[in-house]
Amino acid sequence: MSDARGVAWFRKPTPTPDDPNAGGTLNVAFQLLDRAVVAGGSEEAVLYDEHGALSHATLLELVAAFGGVLRGFGVVPGDRVVVELAAGQQAVVALLAVARVGAAAVGGRRTECAELR
Repeated sequence: MSDARGVAWFRKPTPTPDDPNAGGTLNVAFQLLDRAVVAGGSEEAVLYDEHGALSHATLLELVAAFGGVLRGFGVVPGDRVVVELAAGQQAVVALLAVARVGAAAVGGRRTECAELR
């Protein structure tokens, strides 16, 4: 990524002569949820399924809580977490929580999922 001016870094880079983005960390959960809440979109509906809609703030709360559980079980960045994907909001929460802690979701089974907007 040669131009990082429009990027909201999870951890800001410490530029070196060889790499202007050295040490920087991007996080998909942060990009999708935290940025929206900070920008004032906390009550905007973002996740829809047969159970209804979740706002950015509610989804952030669920993802952060599940991320805390994962960290409590010792999950650290770079770990792989097996996630069985059930249909709906729980699958999205699980995947974003795994991403939030810096781990990778693996395994599981393919089913229909909620729509993320």
